[in-house]
Amino acid sequence: MNVTLYRGGVITTAIAAGENPPDALLVVGNTIAWIGDSSDPEQMPGLAREAEVVELSGHLLTPAFHDAKLDILTLGLQLLDLPTEAIDRLQADELEAALRTGLRAAAEAGYAVLNHHAHGRESAPELAKLHELTANPVSGFPQVFGFGGHRLTEADAGPEILDAAPSLAGFAAVALDGDFADHSAALAQRYSDQLAPQWSGDDPGVGELLLTADEVAAHLVAATRLDRPAVLRARGDRALEVLAAGFEAAAAQVGADELRRAAHQVEGADLLDATTLTSLVLFGVTIIADPEAEATHGGEEGLYARRLGPVRALSMHPWADLIATGVEIRFASHAPLREFHPWATVHAAMNHHDRGQRLNMIDAFGAHTAGTISLEVGAAATFAIWSPVETTAYPLRAQRGFGQLETVLPLPSTAALAGAEMDADPIKCEQTFRHGVSLTSRHAEESRHAE
Repeated sequence: MNVTLYRGGVITTAIAAGENPPDALLVVGNTIAWIGDSSDPEQMPGLAREAEVVELSGHLLTPAFHDAKLDILTLGLQLLDLPTEAIDRLQADELEAALRTGLRAAAEAGYAVLNHHAHGRESAPELAKLHELTANPVSGFPQVFGFGGHRLTEADAGPEILDAAPSLAGFAAVALDGDFADHSAALAQRYSDQLAPQWSGDDPGVGELLLTADEVAAHLVAATRLDRPAVLRARGDRALEVLAAGFEAAAAQVGADELRRAAHQVEGADLLDATTLTSLVLFGVTIIADPEAEATHGGEEGLYARRLGPVRALSMHPWADLIATGVEIRFASHAPLREFHPWATVHAAMNHHDRGQRLNMIDAFGAHTAGTISLEVGAAATFAIWSPVETTAYPLRAQRGFGQLETVLPLPSTAALAGAEMDADPIKCEQTFRHGVSLTSRHAEESRHAE
């Protein structure tokens, strides 16, 4: 069994306010066995004296990032300069090479868990290959949850998809509307930059709904009965109203408890109001949010303000309200549409254009790690090593399960993240681990020696 001691860094783990962060972490096999101060040999367990030692030299250890939505295959194809138009006709060797390339790129950015959303309807081969490549941590690749399939219309449609792709984690993604950029997100009131028609009763100025509430309900019911989450994409307020009605109709058929147990997800939820928020809370929906889009398109001069006007635009992406109400938020890179910049994503969530919706560091970081904010003894050794950076002890809320308001967590300071931009990250990933297995090897080899 491998035993490794990482020492001389900063370990992101919950500590009492006023304490110095521990500088060492011991991994035994695939588990974190000890966290503490390496300067006091009497504190260290006996196994630490026989461990292989990695000198961190001031590096930061945190839980690894979790990407809530990306397309590993298309990412790999782009990185290999291969065409992406004919994914369904890829040769087996091209498919595997592209998947391996995409997986390595994610690991090098500090991600150990990935939600892969398959590109096309005929996605069984890529999902099967992904499962083969990544099911075991010793593979050296991140853990992958594969989402695919298509909209379900009846309960017996899903089993065929599951027979072809038994490892399918969920059904994704089914769109209720389009995007604000091309005026296709479905709105209750017209776009501010679209003129009302003068000679026709047709009004294209409110976007387009792609599904009815009954169609949403049928999809949710089928996925729930198959014990898989459904991922739905809804951006405009009219689309979200239909989404909420679909959940209500589905609950009438399978029950609210069953819907909650399925852990369905909604991507976007950009123009959310209080009524729809209530439904999301009631049915235990998780939101896949996009802080980088808000950072790019928000504000008084941004795309959202041009499309919706400043008042409606400022009400978009109410992340702080979501978290305060108990809705889980997960952040996505949306690679390959964007590059991997997890700390820039965290920074963007902390700098929402609406000050009232800005997340604190703990909530923003937790939204990008699926809620695993602290390295703890007994937990899986899934973490990332980052370049040395100034840290701050951020207070933890009692409801996070740590029990004391004076408990704090060391993470990068706001000053350290101040230079974060959408095309750059101020903190560089040196090494990523999944269950004790190294997924990357940037950390200098000379830092590793035996004692």
